[in-house]
Amino acid sequence: SRVHAHRHTDTDTDKNTSKTQEHNHNHNKKHKHKHSHKRKHYHTPPTHTHTQELELELSKLRGENAKVRAEEETHWNREALAMSEQKLSDVEKKLSESEGRREEAE
Repeated sequence: SRVHAHRHTDTDTDKNTSKTQEHNHNHNKKHKHKHSHKRKHYHTPPTHTHTQELELELSKLRGENAKVRAEEETHWNREALAMSEQKLSDVEKKLSESEGRREEAE
């Protein structure tokens, strides 16, 4: 009976491990975007790295943009601001495009 009990626990743990493995497998397949409750307003699309890069760039640009706005307005400043706004909207467009592609893909 000891052997039987041993086998019993074995199948139990096996069942569990295969379940967790399966879960992890699905989890990776789904590109984790169902699991980012940290940033509720935005879940990461499958174009994971690309979008993340865009988001990083976007926040960097926003920071620069705010800095430029904060400075006194000069000729240079106006040009810098215009460029910075242009870049910002470019990146935002790219971001929403990659979002749109994700919607279609699902």
